[in-house]
Amino acid sequence: MRSALLTGCAGGLFKDTRLDDALAIGRTAGLKPYWARTGAFPLLREFLHVEDCADALVFMMTNYSGENHVNIGSGEELSIADLAALTAEIVGYYGAFRFNQGKPDGTPRKFLDVSLLQGMGWQATTALREGLSKTYAWYQAQSGMPTRSTPS
Repeated sequence: MRSALLTGCAGGLFKDTRLDDALAIGRTAGLKPYWARTGAFPLLREFLHVEDCADALVFMMTNYSGENHVNIGSGEELSIADLAALTAEIVGYYGAFRFNQGKPDGTPRKFLDVSLLQGMGWQATTALREGLSKTYAWYQAQSGMPTRSTPS
């Protein structure tokens, strides 16, 4: 099995460093005039909340005995720029974004074919906005950051 990029927290660690970078916006809001990310756009990525990944793994252990590779993902993708905007909205960052076009892009698109798993009846249930909001609330609680309500 292979999963999409995971968001959320487990065991006190963020499962995706991009999310950790994005949450740093909340720690530095008001201190920096912009948030710089690398590469040209659009870079497209698929994200899956860690709780959905765990649910998919349990589903697979109880419903699948085949030998084929099975992808676990949300079936949805978005650009890194859109992820940055969504995360900024959730954490309350209202500064500008400046993307460094001089850095390498990496893989233009990371999107898994999840049709086999969906055909077996499993579907991710945590929307990206919900997962990021839950993760940010967890982060605030763990770090001692003042909490504020996040848009839903």
